Amino acid sequence: MILAASLAYLSRSELNPSLSFRTLSTHVNDTIREGRPVKKGPEGAIREIDAHLIPPEEVFTRFSTSPTLGLEHAAVQRRSKVGKNVISPPPTQYWKKALNYIFGGFNFLMWIAFIVTIVRQS
Repeated sequence: MILAASLAYLSRSELNPSLSFRTLSTHVNDTIREGRPVKKGPEGAIREIDAHLIPPEEVFTRFSTSPTLGLEHAAVQRRSKVGKNVISPPPTQYWKKALNYIFGGFNFLMWIAFIVTIVRQS
């Protein structure tokens, strides 16, 4: 009896949390329908992807490829000259590595102990 009375005070969204939950795709569709300007950045770039909406022939034209021959000759030459489309590793900064070896991790505590020992002796 008490449980039924306490549940009567709860709103419908408190009883079923999925009623107030909205997914990202719902938000994307709402912004497109409402005619809001497209945001710059990753969200805007993702919204501008339309390769799944256009016919296959236009996709082949846009990406300079062919369903039977593959990439065009210019794209093959560019790939052979430049290499694969991978992110190169960042250059090693040796001074940061050296400082990390000297002061990083447990070594920092050893430096503090060393300084406290020197200060206490004098």
